Amino acid sequence: MTTCTALSDRMPDVALGRSRWTEDEARHLAACADCRAEWALVTAATRLGDSLPAAPDPAVTSARVLERLAVERKRARDRSRLWIAAGLAAAAVVALAVWTGRDGTVPGPRPAPLPVANRPAPVAQPGDTPAVALLPPAAGAAELPLPELDSLPAEALDSMLKVLDEPLARGDADDATLGDAGDQELEQVLGGLEG
Repeated sequence: MTTCTALSDRMPDVALGRSRWTEDEARHLAACADCRAEWALVTAATRLGDSLPAAPDPAVTSARVLERLAVERKRARDRSRLWIAAGLAAAAVVALAVWTGRDGTVPGPRPAPLPVANRPAPVAQPGDTPAVALLPPAAGAAELPLPELDSLPAEALDSMLKVLDEPLARGDADDATLGDAGDQELEQVLGGLEG
């Protein structure tokens, strides 16, 4: 092993104060430019951490981390409780709205509707108001706002009501689609549609 290599191996210990140069090593260091450059580098490296603050106490650091975790865990628990309470409140509002109905009465059993064939047909007399106006509003019926109709004149609204009051099928339309079908076949078709 050469003197330069031996000096390189001992430089960290001398720089950290764990060892001292011998007289021969000090003379070689003063005479060799490569060893002086390496020594300058090693001593500069040992001073790198001098400006940093002292290492924090691990016990203090762990105590602060545990405190922060406890706070975050409590916040998460509070948030989950808040969401659960909000969900239960929303479910209660929906249940209350369904249970009481729109008019505030508790719904009871409703009578079964009459089959279409057994319902009496309304008979319109000349001068009667449209059948829609004669019917009372159904309990719990929703109003359907139609702002598009607000700007129409009364004549246009009347013509729309007349069109809506007309029967869907006329006699000539039945003849064209059914051909020679009799009443019995018509009753079978209607019975099949009703289920």
